[in-house]
Amino acid sequence: MGIFKRIGTILKSNIHSDKNKMIEVQKDMDQLIRELKAKVETAQVQLGRTEQQVLELEKDIAKFTRYEQKATDASMEASFRMQKETAKSKLDHLLIERTELQQKHDNLLKAFQGLQYRQSESMQYLKTLSTEAQTKKKIADLSNEMQSYENQVRRELAEAEALLELRKDTNY
Repeated sequence: MGIFKRIGTILKSNIHSDKNKMIEVQKDMDQLIRELKAKVETAQVQLGRTEQQVLELEKDIAKFTRYEQKATDASMEASFRMQKETAKSKLDHLLIERTELQQKHDNLLKAFQGLQYRQSESMQYLKTLSTEAQTKKKIADLSNEMQSYENQVRRELAEAEALLELRKDTNY
């Protein structure tokens, strides 16, 4: 087996391997981005729900404060104060939860944006690798053509040498 044939075989095997790896990497990146996007959207929904709950509790606190001020009976006033304090306690816990959700959302969003950026860079890199693989394939094909041409030239040269030998033998 000639050197050109061996080079062609090696290049072709690397091309197929690289192409399969590129496809797998692209699939993995796409899946990861979809999952992260779903997490970002889920965090946004949770944040929206929490914000709505905060608004409702703030309305309840204002309502219980008005009721407490308008109460004529001491037991009713105490009841509204107790409800207001319970709502304030829930509000405090909800505000902490909202802050944590906001941080989680921000971190997920930052990771998502970073991954999207890296994916675009990776896709450019994969396109470059694909172009390189196509170039290597062309080189391998050219190497095979050169090997074929080299073999043809050797045959023709051998035939020409054989004819020269025959002519020398007939001239003597």
